Amino acid sequence: MRTPHHRQRLREPAAAARRLLSRRHRPRRRRLRADRRAHCGLNVTHQAPVTRDVPQRITDVGTHISKASAALLEFRSSTYDQIWDLPDAPLLDPVAIARVLDASLVECVEAPVSIELHGEFTHGATVIDLYGATGRTPNAQVATRLDTERFWDVFIAALTALG
Repeated sequence: MRTPHHRQRLREPAAAARRLLSRRHRPRRRRLRADRRAHCGLNVTHQAPVTRDVPQRITDVGTHISKASAALLEFRSSTYDQIWDLPDAPLLDPVAIARVLDASLVECVEAPVSIELHGEFTHGATVIDLYGATGRTPNAQVATRLDTERFWDVFIAALTALG
């Protein structure tokens, strides 16, 4: 079943994510502590826009990888602009990876996070209670602000290190 919120989510990954966030979850290996779980949602990933100067900075690294990366980001930005009317496409996964590499890049707050499994139009959606309205116990760090300038510095340094 495809819904407006589907974004290629399947029932199994949504249920697995919900179990991971659940306090009752007991994985076979060491449990991932709540203070180590982090969620970088669209509110933060949209703070890493691919502005017009970013592809040039990446191209200036001068490697094959940087040139290919810049071309992909330019394509993503043009496509994002056509579809969503946003000329500066945000980066999603690289922000989460950057948070793993350097937690100081992203400000977080503790909050209860859950995955919707029963909504007709929201199956697989992440539900975050930043204001404590549900009274649930926080189970994750939720990103609220990205140091955008430092993020791009780390991103470009990683491309440089790849050679």
